[in-house]
Amino acid sequence: MSDSPIHITVYLPRNPSRLAISPASGFVRDAEFEGKSANLRKMFFELARIISVFIITLSLSSCETSKQNLSSLNSAIDSLKKYSYHVFGFYIRQPMQLDSAGNVLGGETGGTCFFIRKNGELFLITAKHVLTGCDSLEKVKNFPSSLMIWVSPNSSFRIAQFDVSIIRDTASCLPIPLSPDEIVIRIKDSSAKDVYSIEKFLSAPFKKVRNSLFIGYPAATSTLAGRIKRVEPSTIGLVNKEYYFSQGYTDSTRKNLDIINHRIYSDSIDFEQNFHGYSGSPLFVQDLKTKKWRIAGVLAGTGRDNFNKYYFYAVRIEYPLSDIGITY
Repeated sequence: MSDSPIHITVYLPRNPSRLAISPASGFVRDAEFEGKSANLRKMFFELARIISVFIITLSLSSCETSKQNLSSLNSAIDSLKKYSYHVFGFYIRQPMQLDSAGNVLGGETGGTCFFIRKNGELFLITAKHVLTGCDSLEKVKNFPSSLMIWVSPNSSFRIAQFDVSIIRDTASCLPIPLSPDEIVIRIKDSSAKDVYSIEKFLSAPFKKVRNSLFIGYPAATSTLAGRIKRVEPSTIGLVNKEYYFSQGYTDSTRKNLDIINHRIYSDSIDFEQNFHGYSGSPLFVQDLKTKKWRIAGVLAGTGRDNFNKYYFYAVRIEYPLSDIGITY
């Protein structure tokens, strides 16, 4: 390598102060451009800092909002769960099955209901298939002729019993989108005279909804070894922005709108779990602005659309209300 000095020829423009020679590389640099570049870098980092602060603030605000929604939901659960009641019954399985001791194994059926009063009369509302024994489009064999409701407000054993034989024997098992899966029964049993009823939650539909709740008695928790056990109702809580209502269709042609049911989608719900026993649960929804609650529907089941998305079916509350002659 030669030790002779390297000669650099610099062609200066009219304003020589704009140029500088980098001693490290020997490249010619524009000093004014460097100044602007440094300012741009400062502006970029300041902008990035502001955006980061904004995102963090937004995230914290979102977390705080979520906490408030959850707090509101939990508070609502405590006050609304008393309006849901457990419906249950027993039957002999067909074909008949015996346990190891030779005892006939019974089947349990169950669901959820709620009550409403009009002119001093008490009415029970639930999903129709809870009382008819319809399982999809077929009826359960040997379905009981009477069902019971656990109406005691505490741990005491108090039930109301009512006949469902006529309903069971005359009802048709129709697809949920084509026929309202709801039923109203007048209850005369004095054991149920003190039940909580939902008429104070009747109001016109809200423009925007915040949180929603199904409150019911899932079979997995309310039955044990062929017996019904006393349990607290369970909830399916739907928090604001984690679910949405959608108007669906009655068939795959996407031509006939489903005007009977609310369809409720949520990515936060595991639809692979068993929802048996929740059928007939009241659907409560909360107004986004006033935070008041109203009764909006009756849970009938779950479904899956053409895009493989799962949802809840809830019959619009207007259907059972019209059976009783109640309008807003």
